[in-house]
Amino acid sequence: MKTAVRFFVALLVCSPFFVPSSSVIAQEKEGPDSISELSKESEQVAAQLAADFKAGYEAGDAEAISNLFADNGEFIDSQRVAYSGRENIKTEFTALFERSQERQIELVVDAVRPVATGVILEDGHAWIQSGSDKTTTVSQYTSVLVKQGDDWKIGSLRDIKSEFASTADRLNSLSWIVGDWIDESDAGIAEYVFGWSEDGSFLVGSYQIRNKESEDVKGTVRIGWCPVTKQFKSWTFDSDGGVSIGHWNPIPEGWLIKTTGTRSDGVSGSSTNYYEQAGEGKIIWKSFDRHVGGEKQEDVEVVLIRKPPVPGQAAAKASESAGKD
Repeated sequence: MKTAVRFFVALLVCSPFFVPSSSVIAQEKEGPDSISELSKESEQVAAQLAADFKAGYEAGDAEAISNLFADNGEFIDSQRVAYSGRENIKTEFTALFERSQERQIELVVDAVRPVATGVILEDGHAWIQSGSDKTTTVSQYTSVLVKQGDDWKIGSLRDIKSEFASTADRLNSLSWIVGDWIDESDAGIAEYVFGWSEDGSFLVGSYQIRNKESEDVKGTVRIGWCPVTKQFKSWTFDSDGGVSIGHWNPIPEGWLIKTTGTRSDGVSGSSTNYYEQAGEGKIIWKSFDRHVGGEKQEDVEVVLIRKPPVPGQAAAKASESAGKD
């Protein structure tokens, strides 16, 4: 058994305030008040659609969201995947709401520009909080608002760029791994403990693997965000002096981590690891394409279960919390 950890990243997040700050550039029309009237109408349209979008998003109402779009409207996410038509947009937001049960969103309208009769361009930012850990992301968006009959609809909404608001927010999306984990099998027992570094910039862990047919192995793990490669990175150090580095790549089911390392005797190795969160208290870890010193190794699969708190520790924590109140 090798070190096993798996992390799930939620991609959307937000902030608890709504500050519409709009600047308007309008085409000239006849009449002294035409520009101000266009500006006022555009701001009102953008503000109302933003309020309706917020209400539908926080209620998890995918149908209400889709109804804000024009019949042939489109939504383009940050990965440049386009969803055309209300039904496809509804399906996408339904899946999004199923992945994140707790959510808040605030829309900041940066600029509104009426460019033709019944057409408004809007630029803004969306702040989103999701999950029980309130992980925050910010998305830059642009939209085309069109008038259909007496109603204004979203003709096109494009998520130009989505990113976590800070390094801490990136790591918060992995905070569910904090705690004690264990795997028991015929081969032995593997235990893992994860927590936060003192400065909050890393997730740190330790592990102990007790094998029945080989020597026990201990080690430490540190996970952080690499600003150069724009991905999570892990460093593992074992008790024998070996070191490995993992580069994390998100996939729909979880993560693929390409790992390379060197043992204390100088022999190098590599592997591809797959991590999937199977419920609140279970992690499935698979390791394949494993090579040590040029020789292929057997594939490995481990299921980690979250260890329940020791009754005495639970009581102590409850007492400590009550004392603070």
